[in-house]
Amino acid sequence: MLLTLLLPALLPFASAHAEQDATEPDAGPDLYTRTQAQPNLLAKYLFLDDIVANSEDPAEVNRASQSLAFAAAAIGEHRRAQEAFPFKHRHDDPITIDTADYLAIDAVEPIVRASNGHRLVMVNEAHHVARTRLLTLHLLQPLRKAGFTHLALETLGKNDVALGERGYAIATSGYYSKEPVFAELIREALRLGYVVVPYEHSGDEEGHQARETGQARNLADLLEQAPDARVLVHAGYAHIFRNEPASMFGARTMVEELERMTGLRALTAEQTLLHGHIDPQYDRPEYTAALSRWLSTHDGNGPARPFVLTKAGQSPWSMRPEVFDISVFGVPPGRDQEWRSLDGRRERRMVDVVGCGGSFPCLIEARRADEPDTAVPADRKLLRESGLAELWLAEGCYRLDTINATGGARGVRYCTNATTAEASR
Repeated sequence: MLLTLLLPALLPFASAHAEQDATEPDAGPDLYTRTQAQPNLLAKYLFLDDIVANSEDPAEVNRASQSLAFAAAAIGEHRRAQEAFPFKHRHDDPITIDTADYLAIDAVEPIVRASNGHRLVMVNEAHHVARTRLLTLHLLQPLRKAGFTHLALETLGKNDVALGERGYAIATSGYYSKEPVFAELIREALRLGYVVVPYEHSGDEEGHQARETGQARNLADLLEQAPDARVLVHAGYAHIFRNEPASMFGARTMVEELERMTGLRALTAEQTLLHGHIDPQYDRPEYTAALSRWLSTHDGNGPARPFVLTKAGQSPWSMRPEVFDISVFGVPPGRDQEWRSLDGRRERRMVDVVGCGGSFPCLIEARRADEPDTAVPADRKLLRESGLAELWLAEGCYRLDTINATGGARGVRYCTNATTAEASR
């Protein structure tokens, strides 16, 4: 549906868009301080983008690039996120695989089947690639039916004690959960009846080992206190790796520590190494081969969901079985229109936004109409000039707010089945 909305002039409003969280990545003290001084998420993105484009300090550019990638993902600039932080270093030691011996199939059913007998299933993500949240989102319902009770999220802080009762994430729930797909993952888990819990280390000890051990201790305590619990853990990067000390700067990883503490064996599904990049020169050869196998058996249609390679009656293939149990191949960038529907939960809405106070770039935030300014939006879209805003929204009514680098404005009410919109100041 194409709808024209007249948005009011930009005015300062609630600081719900100010972000700070203990789990935010370390960008270096000076860069972090300057970034946090920016008034809102859009201003932070523009600030970091300017540093990456214009700084003459390579170290500063490197730090800013990673933070820029996180900020870009949060505002829906998914292509920019991958361009800023493309994992160029992960081409070492390619594994030769004869894909003709394997089936390329959707990842969910094989992982659910492999979870039988496990109290712990762990999935990792690349924090700046929203597509790596799809697998956990798709696993929620079948694992809930299989008896899983808890969803443990690295990003959550301990202060949002009302999350379960409220039913959705707010700006201060966590750092990565400010991104709408992550927020939808949390919303869906709570809807399905999961107990959603944090497990981030929050003790006085610092350093890589203290963090890994602290995370593991929090999860071990949960398993001890709830002996019938089965836990889906959504972590970042190498926290789910075994036998790979270099991946965590020499520290024993969270999964290694947790398995040592509990005597349990976790099922680990790795998906940060084998996903497609905006620039295919950064794709690992294993990903290229697996994607070709998928295309050859699916009439040339690329996958819209994560997939695995498997043989009949066997567990899915792992690129490094001594490090993680299952290798998951991500949705290629060219399938953005498909994956952003979140398996049909959302539809693409093209809204002709006239306004933004005439100030660009302008960030459009779509919140459910009955939720406050603090709620993480259902979607965001960055506009650099007046024109169509592509928003991915489920059926229902929303409030579209606008933000520029200095402030924001309450917007208009928009219902997906309506032909008009009305101001909702």
